Amino acid sequence: MLGFRGHFVTKSRGYSTTLGELRQARADYRAEQDEQPADDDATVVLSAWEYLGSGYLNPGDVLLAAGVEASLRAAHEALMELRGRPPDGPR
Repeated sequence: MLGFRGHFVTKSRGYSTTLGELRQARADYRAEQDEQPADDDATVVLSAWEYLGSGYLNPGDVLLAAGVEASLRAAHEALMELRGRPPDGPR
């Protein structure tokens, strides 16, 4: 325990705080948050997301994706042959 003799969650009342005090402080903080009404006007928007589209950007990306898909399919079929099972349908 890196030179510390005792359990890693042991707290000394004279040196540090107790786990009960930490738990109570956390509960008090959450209760205070629940009492305060939410002010929707105070919400700060840091960024805005906009949907631009989906798909591939150019024909080269389409070819790369098709090549990866074909190699994955071939690897799957080879694995199924080694295991003695028929390969299942297209994925």
